[in-house]
Amino acid sequence: MSAILEKTKNYVSDLLSEKLTENHLYHNLGHTIGVVEVVEEIAANSDVNKADLELLCIAAWFHDTGYTETYTGHEEAGCRIAKKFLEKELYPDNKIEQIIKLIQTTKREYEPESQLEAILCDADVSHIGRKGSIKMGRRLREEWRLILNKQFTDEEWFKLDKSFYANTTFYTRYAKENYDKRRLKNLNKLESKMSKENKSDEIESFNDFEKKVKKAIKDKAPERGIETVFRLASRNHIRLSGIADNKANTLISINAIIISIVISVLIDKLELSTHLTLPTIMMLLTCVATIILAVLSTKPKVTQGNISREDIENRRGNLLFFGNFFRMSLDEYEWGMNELMQDRDYLYHNLIQDLYFLGLVLEKKYKYLRWAYNFFLYGLIISVIAFVTAAIIV
Repeated sequence: MSAILEKTKNYVSDLLSEKLTENHLYHNLGHTIGVVEVVEEIAANSDVNKADLELLCIAAWFHDTGYTETYTGHEEAGCRIAKKFLEKELYPDNKIEQIIKLIQTTKREYEPESQLEAILCDADVSHIGRKGSIKMGRRLREEWRLILNKQFTDEEWFKLDKSFYANTTFYTRYAKENYDKRRLKNLNKLESKMSKENKSDEIESFNDFEKKVKKAIKDKAPERGIETVFRLASRNHIRLSGIADNKANTLISINAIIISIVISVLIDKLELSTHLTLPTIMMLLTCVATIILAVLSTKPKVTQGNISREDIENRRGNLLFFGNFFRMSLDEYEWGMNELMQDRDYLYHNLIQDLYFLGLVLEKKYKYLRWAYNFFLYGLIISVIAFVTAAIIV
């Protein structure tokens, strides 16, 4: 994955997670990820070169970001968001224009004019050619009710759904071969469910579905809040760690320069200017001590790197920090992560541990960094005073 794609993925994932409401039951991060995956799948089977694939994937990531600002006309809002981000990343203007045009092709009733447009259009509606598409339609129905206040009877919705399935066309060869057959099957399923005889047996009543959705939203709300807290806390810890490392590097660079200047300029002159010997030694000791403290603030801690199966079974150890698992085999680590994801309490225990130990690392970094700054500041002041005093006395 290219650097710009990695940045786009992280930016859009954070944006959609933080800005979309819980009422976006269909147009959410899950839908966007699904579209990106289908874009990559179709492109891999359509002889799309690497440069065009990058444009397609960026457009796919941004195509629904406009929902964070508006529901109607979200494509234009998504284009503005994409353009602002890409310009900030100094992405070429001609490529930005191509991406904006691709995003605009996701409007309904748009007829694609190129292979790239066709791939993105097919990916955006590919759910109708897969299993579970009818349930996805129910999510969209509930999203419209909550956000747009659009109410549909069961009969009205299934007629609207049927029209969408019947009138949607796939444009790429790969989509026609892999999604169109299932689209027709889903259409036939909808038509059969329209009958009153099968409706009561095969279609969950919307009232029941609405109750389930509301319950899911209610149950999910605390989880989402907790996830946001962990994400923001981890991000702040990492940002603070980066700031500390930058400050330490600055101190090391400055003091290394001072040492080189002192050695090259003053050392040879000490035989003739013996009164400068003590100030020079004080300056060198200050710089060396500052560098040592700055290096200690960035020095990594060596860890054992191995968590046993027994530790995981007994819910001990933190699998989220690389220093704890780098000696594990891939199979053991994969098994451990599956255990972690299936146990909510163990997962949160690991997240809490990760934050706590990140905090301990930060405390060590900033302690040594504070000592380094204090030693450099006061040592520099004393050394300068010593130089001035020696010069005056002489």
